[in-house]
Amino acid sequence: MPGVGSDQKGWAMQTLSVQGAWYRPFMLPEPPSPPDIFQVLQDAAAPPATSSQAGPGQSTGAPDAATGEGSAPANTSSSIGTSPVVQAFLLRLQELGLSTVSGTDGNDQLAGWSKSLVDAGTGNDTIDVWSDSVVDGGAGNDQIDAWSGSIVDGGDGSDVIKAWSDTTVRGGAGDDVISGWSNSKINGGDGDDQISAWSDSLVEGGAGNDRISAYGNANVSGGSGDDTIWVGSDSVVNFAKGDGHDTIYAGPNTMLKLGDGLSADNTRVSVSGSVATISFEGSDDSIMVQFGPYSPATLAFADGTALTITPESRIARTPYSASA
Repeated sequence: MPGVGSDQKGWAMQTLSVQGAWYRPFMLPEPPSPPDIFQVLQDAAAPPATSSQAGPGQSTGAPDAATGEGSAPANTSSSIGTSPVVQAFLLRLQELGLSTVSGTDGNDQLAGWSKSLVDAGTGNDTIDVWSDSVVDGGAGNDQIDAWSGSIVDGGDGSDVIKAWSDTTVRGGAGDDVISGWSNSKINGGDGDDQISAWSDSLVEGGAGNDRISAYGNANVSGGSGDDTIWVGSDSVVNFAKGDGHDTIYAGPNTMLKLGDGLSADNTRVSVSGSVATISFEGSDDSIMVQFGPYSPATLAFADGTALTITPESRIARTPYSASA
């Protein structure tokens, strides 16, 4: 029977038991929290912050070492400025219906409704936006919640990003935790990322030892590093030369799409129980596939040849010919 638990990162984890064995955990993506309406209204009405007063979503900066008094917040080095060119750009955004929300170089709390353009700047920021928004988290360990149709760039730092359906998310450098719902496009960037996505999503782990969980009809690339990947039915997992040592928990009809330089003639496949081990002549790369019940997997090579493997295949040949 399915069980539900959570790991130290706070993911919802579903585990399936097959004949008493622990099998295929799926990290269920968590939906983002809606923006706080009071926070949004206060941000819109707040006067510019001073050294002694900061409105919601603004930082007063660190206290002065000599006086102990707070300093005025510094503008973000990459934030929206006041030059004529930038002002013309802002005017165009307003014509398109996008409202701007700017942070400081401190730890900000920022919120916006639909069609918000958020430039958080550096610092460990908390950002909540509604649908069809654009968010640049900037450097720092940010917490970002975005609803459907949004574009999010976490920037450098170990970010926690929750996104609704039809979103595009880039984690940037750092050990990010990213969750996205259906039809999302997620790129973890450099770092050891944890990514969960619902069905029909496109996921790229990037460099690092990533943990990726994607529901049915997903397209997943772990990237370089030793990745662990769980996929639902009818999904594609891409593996390129130099990607490292990946472990894949395969749902029904999973396709393993192999890149250039990984041909059937230099591929070895061996099956023991419910585990298939795939290795390549002249390469340190490897793939371990954990099968579920009724879960055949197809190796698709760049030259168009294909091989179907199941727990019953009992293959142990090297090199392996797809026609054998």
